[in-house]
Amino acid sequence: MEPSSQSYEIEIVANPKPVDVATVKEGLAAYNMEHAEDGRFEPLTLFIRSIHGSVIGGVLGGTYWGYLNIDTLWVSDKFRSRGLGTQLLNTAEREAVSRGCRYAHLDTHSFQNFSFYLRHGYKVVGELKELPPGHSRYLLCKTLTPMSDVDIDMRAQGMSDD
Repeated sequence: MEPSSQSYEIEIVANPKPVDVATVKEGLAAYNMEHAEDGRFEPLTLFIRSIHGSVIGGVLGGTYWGYLNIDTLWVSDKFRSRGLGTQLLNTAEREAVSRGCRYAHLDTHSFQNFSFYLRHGYKVVGELKELPPGHSRYLLCKTLTPMSDVDIDMRAQGMSDD
């Protein structure tokens, strides 16, 4: 039976209570568990620190359902073109493989060194044009393969423009 229009209301909330946000997330997670295997998200966080201890780069993401999700990959302007982005990406991918992942996905904008991911084997599977105006947002995916430490070191040394 449909609830009457008087039994609920939709509200726009600028500063939601954490408990309300958790209710929505937990509700979706429970629904997902009914329809797919265990999809627990396991965070994956990597940092590169300077000799002074400050963060100069990192990856924020996680693994679930056999996928690595890279939410953020960043290297400070002062430390770019030294292969650090490649080292971060390779380390994240290697950790994902060790967690049983076979694939990776991320999204990026055309102005965020989009070609970096293409050089590392990512393929475009979707594009949102004019997001933001004058640019595109891309959804990228890659099939992960186990790599030896030697393979990773060689890739890191060969990629100097990230």
